[in-house]
Amino acid sequence: MIIFSTKDAGPAAYLSEIIKVLNEPYICVASSFAQKIFDVNNIKSTVIDFSTQEEYGKFVEANFKEIPIKLIITGTSWGNSIDKAFIKFGIEKNINVISIIDHWSWYKERFLLKNALVLPNFILVNDEYARDEAKKEGLDGNIIYAIGNPVLENKVTKATNIIGKDQWLKNLNLADKKIITFISEEYAKDFPMDSSYYQGFDEYQVLEDILDLIGEKEHLLIKLHPSEKMDKYDKYKRKNVSILYGIDLNPLIIYSDIFIGMGSMLLMEAAVLRDVVISYRPNDKKGFIGNRIGATILVQDKQSLNEIFEKGIKFDKSNFAEKFKGSTERIVDFVKGYLD
Repeated sequence: MIIFSTKDAGPAAYLSEIIKVLNEPYICVASSFAQKIFDVNNIKSTVIDFSTQEEYGKFVEANFKEIPIKLIITGTSWGNSIDKAFIKFGIEKNINVISIIDHWSWYKERFLLKNALVLPNFILVNDEYARDEAKKEGLDGNIIYAIGNPVLENKVTKATNIIGKDQWLKNLNLADKKIITFISEEYAKDFPMDSSYYQGFDEYQVLEDILDLIGEKEHLLIKLHPSEKMDKYDKYKRKNVSILYGIDLNPLIIYSDIFIGMGSMLLMEAAVLRDVVISYRPNDKKGFIGNRIGATILVQDKQSLNEIFEKGIKFDKSNFAEKFKGSTERIVDFVKGYLD
């Protein structure tokens, strides 16, 4: 039996790709919004939402101590989580634990609990760049494996048989409109101004800059993060603004005239499917991996953003998608190596 667990939506998408190929008996435990990702992938999961790490720990001990577990595979996230409960449980019970980092950020913070590290036996990251960054943050390079990302690998395959653009626009009642898509995230909440994690801006500032630049010929689609509430941007609703939740992402990525976000993993996914992906980060203090490795275009001020809106821009990503080919097979082979 394999245990899969995750609190966040990104790792849920990653783990879904592995579960579908691995063909091994499993139990999947997830938060309520991670479950939505598993549901989309037809993967059964049990929802566990607690506020304290003690509650997570008690749940895992009470429900899994009698189960013959071969391997535990977890996502990673900040703060209290089911992931950390399973990591601690696995290490205490001498069960191998593999944790995945699906992004290029906050490597060490994902394993911190009350200023102490809760580490698995193995950590899988997207590439050598991520491995080097994780080592610089203080994680042990001997347990970190640069192995790829199945979500990025499979993005192209899943985008082959999608609805046509005319029909997509018709379904949204947006024919003859220039579509600008904004990928929202919880920056104000997760990176507050008075913290060391402050990015120099938040999603509200970015959204207001975009709104100032669009006119009657444009329509703004705001794609919410799974953790965001449906009514978050209600005050910004107007005739040329729509808020999206649970939409098919591939047509959104491919058919949007302008695709813009801040630092979402979805920007990296979009970079696999389209040439121009904008990372708008006014007064940026922390940076974004997509801009550092040439997958996305960094824009730092409203005037430059307006020029792109009016004139467009060309960009060469140098085959960003190629580096992730074979990711799923490599990860599955790695996992199988610890099932015997």
